[in-house]
Amino acid sequence: MKGRAEYYFLLALMLVFVAAIVGTLEFPTRAALFPLLICGIGICLAALRLLPLLRTRAVPAKGETGKGESDRTLSFIIAGWIIAFFAAALILGFQWGLPIISLLFMIFIGKQRPILSVAVSVAMWLFLFSVFPIMRIQLYEGALWRWIGLG
Repeated sequence: MKGRAEYYFLLALMLVFVAAIVGTLEFPTRAALFPLLICGIGICLAALRLLPLLRTRAVPAKGETGKGESDRTLSFIIAGWIIAFFAAALILGFQWGLPIISLLFMIFIGKQRPILSVAVSVAMWLFLFSVFPIMRIQLYEGALWRWIGLG
């Protein structure tokens, strides 16, 4: 296992997705479709990542990941990006916040080339601005746009 933090993080993430699914069961069918889809995919991806961790028997010493960084440091980095994601969605809205935070994540944490990062972020922006209006789903616009009168 790469570290206990990853194991516990994946379990917690799966519990959050399950709680979100339970919360959306009271929604009308059309309103529940998108959250159920996202949560279902999230549970599947977390389970796929968790299975290899459960199969390996070698567990590093407590607090070490094998890469020289402590589990606590990695946990704070992960928590920081999660908080940044929600802050970007709250302030800028989903249509602007998601592509921007994804761009920053790919450059700084993913160590991707800037051209690839920008291309993926632009594709995400185009998807959010084209598919959701077609499906007649209105995403949260963001507090900033409402505050300055554009939302």
